Amino acid sequence: MRHPFKSAASALLILLIAGCGSSGPNTELERQQAGKSDTKNPFLQSEASWDNDEPGLFDDLFGNRKQEEQLAEQTSRIEQLERELIRRAAEGSAPSRTPERTAALEFTGVRNKVGVLLGEELAGSALGGQIGAALAGVAPDYPLSLVGQTELQRALRDARCGEASVDCARALALYPGLRVLSVVELAERDEDRLVLRIQEIDTALGIDYPAHAVHLPVVDAQVPRLSLEALGDKLLLSALERSRIAPWFTRAFAAEGEDFYLAAGAESGLKPGDRLAVRDGGKIIRSPSGSVAAWMPGAHKGVLEVVSLAGNDLAIARLVSGQAPREDDPITLAD
Repeated sequence: MRHPFKSAASALLILLIAGCGSSGPNTELERQQAGKSDTKNPFLQSEASWDNDEPGLFDDLFGNRKQEEQLAEQTSRIEQLERELIRRAAEGSAPSRTPERTAALEFTGVRNKVGVLLGEELAGSALGGQIGAALAGVAPDYPLSLVGQTELQRALRDARCGEASVDCARALALYPGLRVLSVVELAERDEDRLVLRIQEIDTALGIDYPAHAVHLPVVDAQVPRLSLEALGDKLLLSALERSRIAPWFTRAFAAEGEDFYLAAGAESGLKPGDRLAVRDGGKIIRSPSGSVAAWMPGAHKGVLEVVSLAGNDLAIARLVSGQAPREDDPITLAD
């Protein structure tokens, strides 16, 4: 559930947040969107806008007054709003639902699994916990299944991987069935801001995207909650865009008798009775520049049927016809 402060302030955020700080657009879609607007995002500031003399968030909100007065007034307004939100939450007031949030909550199809792995300096820290909480708060807004930090770390240990390289990420594609992994590391920190380095990996297709940076403001030694939620939105939006290169698929990570254990279940949108197609590999389609444009599954080898669900997001399937899946065979929805 999205945090009530963000729900109540959604109208303000729509006016203020236009983009996230990074080293530059990574896809053609992002470049086209970047060219449509020069609006600055006050919560994820780029390095250029942070250090120059242009008006910042306080000027945008309260006019051209002294920073001390602006900070005092903003703090007072936020405290009043938070008190009102707490009161409404106690009374059971429902959070606002934008059309996008409603669509995500009512999505009934299958969901790709994505994960955000925190680097050594962030994992176990207060800031790392805040990033994790922000991700969990915004995740319901997206048709994705977010794999938790603990499960990711355990899967990497089981694969005997010390870090999330492309080779190790392939193990995560088999189990827990991750599609896109975002590795977030602390690159720089000072009194006024911190810089995060973000590396995205398509674990199923073995694509290692160029790393980019995100800049977050620091106020009173803390990253504002809205900035953390904006970071969560950026990470999940990007993962959603990356996952659309290929249709949904999972793999069978184990077999026992007639049963095949799939790395997707209830949270991914599967249910008993679903028919799945076993595919003979797949093919990556590249653009003229050599970048990955799409992925096409191979020929049908067999058909599985989901007979039961297990754990939070696993399924047990049995072969209905054709050949049984191998470990590296993609398993898609049946036509």
